[in-house]
Order: sequence, then C-alpha cells, then structure tokens
Amino acid sequence: MRPIRSIRRGACALALLCSCPALAAHPKRLRGVAEYERGDFAHARSDLQAEAERGSADAQAYLGFLFDLGQGVGQDFAQAVIWLRRGAEQGNALAQTGLGQMYQSGQGVPQDFGMAAHWFRKAAEQGDAHAQFQLGEMFSVGDGVSLDRREAVKWYLRSAAQGNDLAELRLGWIYDLGLGVDPDPSEAARWYGLGAKAKNADAQCRLGRMFEEGRGVPRDLHAAVSWYRRAADQGNTEALWRLGTLYQDGEGVPENRSVAIALYRLSAGMDQGHGWARPLMDTLFRHLTLPEFDAGQDLVNRIARGGAPLSAMVDAFQFQQALDSTVFPVYRNPCDFLQFP
Repeated sequence: MRPIRSIRRGACALALLCSCPALAAHPKRLRGVAEYERGDFAHARSDLQAEAERGSADAQAYLGFLFDLGQGVGQDFAQAVIWLRRGAEQGNALAQTGLGQMYQSGQGVPQDFGMAAHWFRKAAEQGDAHAQFQLGEMFSVGDGVSLDRREAVKWYLRSAAQGNDLAELRLGWIYDLGLGVDPDPSEAARWYGLGAKAKNADAQCRLGRMFEEGRGVPRDLHAAVSWYRRAADQGNTEALWRLGTLYQDGEGVPENRSVAIALYRLSAGMDQGHGWARPLMDTLFRHLTLPEFDAGQDLVNRIARGGAPLSAMVDAFQFQQALDSTVFPVYRNPCDFLQFP
C-alpha cells in the first residue's frame, strides 16, 4: 500500500492513495518496506533507516513518508524532505511525487509550485498515476506552470488509464462543464461512472445527479437514488441534501418529510451550515408537523450513534414507521429488528 497524504486544493480535499509501478516491479521487497506495508512502523523505522543509508532509493522514499506522516517516529517535515530528496535524485518516482507534495504544501521547504510541478513531471513521465493527476491539477489552474487545460486533460487521461478515481472524477467534471474540451454530457457520465464504480463518493454523487436530470444518460430516479445513497454512506454532503429533496418530493422513493429534514440537518451540520442544505432545511421546517419533526430528530440521533451505513438506517427507520401504522407495533426499534447495533 502506498503512503497516504491529504492535500487541500480550493474547497476540495483529495485523499491520495495509489500504487507505484517502480516498486511493484521488484520481485523482492525490502524488509523495511514490507514492514511498512504491514503497518509495523516501529520496526520499519530502523530497517528503513539502515536500508536508506546504504543508498536504497525505495527505502529513502518510505523513510521520508514515515517522517512526513509521523508513523513510528515524531513528525519531522525537514527530515522527510531530506530523505525524499535523496530518493528523488536517484530517480525514484514515489520519492519524486512525495517531494513534489512537500513543495506544493510548503511543509519542510518554502512553498514553491514551480518545484512541485518539476518533481511531479519527473514522476509522471515514469508513469506514476498520482503524479500525473497532480500535474493535471497544476495545469488546470496554472500553479507553477502556464494554465493549459488541454495539457491538464492529457495528464488526467494518463492517470485515469491506470484507474485513478480522482482523475476519472476530474475528467467527468471537465466534460460536464466543457473546460478545455467541448461539453459532452455522455462522456461526462462515462467518466463519473468509472469513478463511481471505484467508490469515489464525489463521482457517485455526480453520477446520481446525471441520472436525476437525465443528462448524458436516460433520466432514472431510481438509479439517482441508488448512487446518492452510496455517496451519502460515505458522508458526501451534497448527496445527503440531494437525496433529501427526493424524499421530500417523493421522487424515486416514497415521500417522507421526516427523512428529508434529517438528511438536510446532517448535510448542513457537516458543511457547518454552508451550501444548499441550510435553506432547504429552513424552508421545509416551516411546513413540518411536530410528529414529523420529532421523527426526523429521532433518525438524526440514530445515524449519529452509527453502527450501520446511513442508507440502512434510513431503511430501518422507514420500516419502523410502516410497522407503527399497522397492527404490528411490537417492533419499536428497527435497529434491533434488523440486528443493527
């Protein structure tokens, strides 16, 4: 498994996880790398140190990430840069990508987008999917390079060809909005679909919207609900409030204003009240009956306690409501009935 690093660009936080072709090609893993991949950071620290000092570029890269992420050692960005640079100068793609990230974020070195792009390009030209994605990001906004959306698309395509779901999401967005290419809803839906199948929550939400609006795909509210639910299970705030609108209007799902207000509240809470969820919640609130509001609060409490995916908790809640309206009111707690905690 590749070291994970999170980078925030604008309002979007990207979780970065991908494989390194250069390391995968090795028939035998270094002892320190194998320990790192098992999560045995304490032993990995000493073995990687020894291997890195003997000149192993792979060990230097992983040791750099240990210091960067504070795994089995005190977090030390300066040490991270030292070891990543040693590996990068030997041509190690993972170290080059890591060093590019340090320059991009300004941790351990002064922030320098030009140097970030320099190291990302070196790794990207070796086939590193994450470096290709990051280079596409830099061309798309003009950080450290001239703004060139066609060049960005080129690098996104190379990254996506290796299954990078972040690049698939970005290509969907590019074809959706026509950034550097002619708008093409069908192509946008195709790329969103690839990212969605890779469990990228943003791509799942975008694909749900395409099905809801009938853009690039036939309009299919049941498919929209399905993809919104998958994204909502991962905490996607937009999917939560979009799913709420469908429950409020009874489109693709049975109308249920208690579920709608609960989803709006969850979305607004995660977004700290920003975005569309807050005004939707305030508008619906004025039309709710007290029992509907109380039921919505009950659902919020159940979801907050966790123990099951959000969509399963909604199903359990609706199951309880159905039972309460019949001659079988014995199952008062749907989580107990469906064996959820």
